[in-house]
Amino acid sequence: MGKLRLAHRMALVTGILSYLASPLWLVFLGLSGFVALAGPSATPALPGVMATTEADSSAGALLVAVTALLLFGPRLLAVGDQWLAGRTVRFGGLFRLCANTFLETLAALALAPIRMLVHTLHVVQAVLNLNVGWQGQNRSGGLSPGLSLRHYGLLLASAAAGLTLIYWHAPTLTPWALPVMAPVLLAPALACWLGRTPGLGTWLQVPEDEQTTRVIELAETTGPLSHDPGRLSWFEQVVVSPVFTGISDYDALPATGKKARALARLVDRCAIEGKQALSHRELSLICNHPEALKALHCRAWRALHESPWREVLVRMAQSLERRPPAPVSLPRQPADLTWAEAAS
Repeated sequence: MGKLRLAHRMALVTGILSYLASPLWLVFLGLSGFVALAGPSATPALPGVMATTEADSSAGALLVAVTALLLFGPRLLAVGDQWLAGRTVRFGGLFRLCANTFLETLAALALAPIRMLVHTLHVVQAVLNLNVGWQGQNRSGGLSPGLSLRHYGLLLASAAAGLTLIYWHAPTLTPWALPVMAPVLLAPALACWLGRTPGLGTWLQVPEDEQTTRVIELAETTGPLSHDPGRLSWFEQVVVSPVFTGISDYDALPATGKKARALARLVDRCAIEGKQALSHRELSLICNHPEALKALHCRAWRALHESPWREVLVRMAQSLERRPPAPVSLPRQPADLTWAEAAS
């Protein structure tokens, strides 16, 4: 592809700065507090630091203007685009769209200090080569107050201690610290409130809440398979189905040496004891190697009555008996999709 172009380099720099943004902001706040406690001086220690005592600091005003543009500019552009395109009615009208944008901005400002501390902690853990957990967002509304307090209790205690020290050493600096400290103090309550399941007719709704998007409509109108795979786990479907076993034959080099022997042992153990005898990583290793998957596929269909895979085949047959065959409308050959009926 030749040399990296400027757009590629800017994308890499942006990715790096996305990791450094939260630690840099935390350092910025700490240095701002240090400058404020150091007292007035002829020239500020850091250009543009908000805590400087100079009322007419041009660098500080420029920093505030650029920060406001980055925070509110995209939101104003988005509202203007929806208004000029005549799509505000999908959001409940122009007034409701503006009000929802304002509420979302307040929520983003409240969550920003919490994200800064959590993100900084993750970056420090990664630098120290510690395990950093990464899980999906919980949008099911099942976050209890106790679990929320357990997650954000350390942040709450740290913010309370920091705010107490600031009020003790520099009471005049307390109003400047409240916009950052107050959301952290309310982090458990904010997590419970924002994590609840919204009801119909509430604010902060988007058109997709009332009208399903086209791609989801197409997925829902796709005809069901002739069998019910819900009675089989994902791994059981991959192993039993010749369709999956056939399409897994990608350009992968065959395993040799110790790796081949290790895969053979995994296949043998899984064929004899079932999938519960292997860990999730070991199951993934079998799926990622076509030869091992095909070997397990053949052994599963030839399983004896006392084998766990015989029970899998029985469950598959029962799922076929519970519902009549239905037409299949998936982008594959119909002959490949009737394997379950032929097997029964």
